[in-house]
Amino acid sequence: MHSYSVPTMAGAVPTQTLRCPWMAVSWRFSEERACLAGFLALEGAEVLSGVKPANLFRITNRRQSCGRNLAEIWHRHGERLIAASSLRVNVLRASDEALLILLYDPRLLARRLASRGGQVILKRCGYPDPVTFEVILAHLKARVSEKGIPHEIGLFLGYPRKDVEAFLGWRDVPASCQRLWKIYGKSRRSLALAEAYATCRAEIAARLMTDTDPCRILGNEAALAA
Repeated sequence: MHSYSVPTMAGAVPTQTLRCPWMAVSWRFSEERACLAGFLALEGAEVLSGVKPANLFRITNRRQSCGRNLAEIWHRHGERLIAASSLRVNVLRASDEALLILLYDPRLLARRLASRGGQVILKRCGYPDPVTFEVILAHLKARVSEKGIPHEIGLFLGYPRKDVEAFLGWRDVPASCQRLWKIYGKSRRSLALAEAYATCRAEIAARLMTDTDPCRILGNEAALAA
């Protein structure tokens, strides 16, 4: 069974460090584009902060307790909000129930995938050669469509190489603990990284509680007035 957790709109991935759920801050945004911008800023917090190449999350196609359906708002405003920010998205899967979205920093993700360790993992997982950035994302989307979230997704999400390879069954080391991902072997560096991710999310959540314009946090100051 896949053990990489994917947060949904209404909740957060369980870790030992409490992650602020979207519904804790959503009440602050009465305008639907601001609501979507705030959601994207929170779910992309670690990416916006420059410490993580990508995040993976779902937007469920149903009305939440706040009265909004973010999947519908995404279809109306998502493309414009993202186009004006420094981030990019790849909708890996779209169904009547939900959207599965990879939100990423193109520079950081390209660097991660082009690294020696990244290339080894991708080639061994059957990605086409040459494994260029565009080809990689297209192949990932095809794999998700065919078989669901693949085990190598941790590479895209910035998880340590040792943990990704151990999860793939390539390293004979025991699992030691669980955060956003399953950690194997010596855990100190992995736990420090998990804590850095949690800190980024907490900082963005705090900004969303005080900043009246979430588009500014998303790096898109003009979109709210568009």
